[in-house]
Amino acid sequence: MSPWRLFRSSAALEAAQLRAQWGFVALTALAAVSFLAMVSLFGLTGSYAPVALHDRDGGPYARRLVEALNGAHHSFALKNMSEAEAEAALGSGRLAGIIVIPAGFSEAVAERRTVPIDVRIDSVNIDLTNDIQRALPAAIVAFGRRHRFPGTTVLGYGVVPIAPWATVFALAACVAIFTSLGAWVGAMLKRTLAAVPLLFGLAMPFYIDSGALEPTRFDGELIWILAHLSPVYYAVGVLEWAFHGLHVTPEPVYVDMLALAGIAALAVALTLGRLAKGKGR
Repeated sequence: MSPWRLFRSSAALEAAQLRAQWGFVALTALAAVSFLAMVSLFGLTGSYAPVALHDRDGGPYARRLVEALNGAHHSFALKNMSEAEAEAALGSGRLAGIIVIPAGFSEAVAERRTVPIDVRIDSVNIDLTNDIQRALPAAIVAFGRRHRFPGTTVLGYGVVPIAPWATVFALAACVAIFTSLGAWVGAMLKRTLAAVPLLFGLAMPFYIDSGALEPTRFDGELIWILAHLSPVYYAVGVLEWAFHGLHVTPEPVYVDMLALAGIAALAVALTLGRLAKGKGR
């Protein structure tokens, strides 16, 4: 029997077993949804970073941008103060950042022209800095959607990858890796009930240490080294670049992609080898 035919036969057998254990399937789905909800809390909550706001425009679009900033998920505590006071507060660590809406903002937006906004961030408090960096794009997109600007009314989260081919590659590699590793662990343990809790228990540590929340190099050399053991680290590196053009790993994107391809090939080989070994018995 060919390895791929063996793989399909094993998958069909597993599917038949799951159809006979609806309670187990329901509990597994509940665990997955609970994990998704927990992960969402990381992205939807912030720390009300104190940020000074200077509105040099005063027009209607500037006021609506301020409303969008205030509406960002628990991220900003906007403060009105003079520019001199803000600079002093930022230098002493009492502010996480300063946002300046330039003069002529409303007029430029009305003409559908792109307007740069001056944002200065305190680089000492990394947690608050990351909150601001994550919340600003969300507030700007919300502002754009309110006025139906082009490119802000797409489906889903409204994020379009700038490198679709890299996105497809990373997602396909992740499917191959985690499907194969799950099958391999299940074949090693010979019990699905034992494999599922183990994998869900490992999911949160891998997620936190993958760089999805912030680049792992911000958290020290040891954590950054350990993160390389997870394929999620390389997937985050590829996807951040594919969607946003950001380089969050010191390694080049092509290195992350090669690592994903190598791990996927190894995972598939391990799984097929284990299944063939079990079939031989």
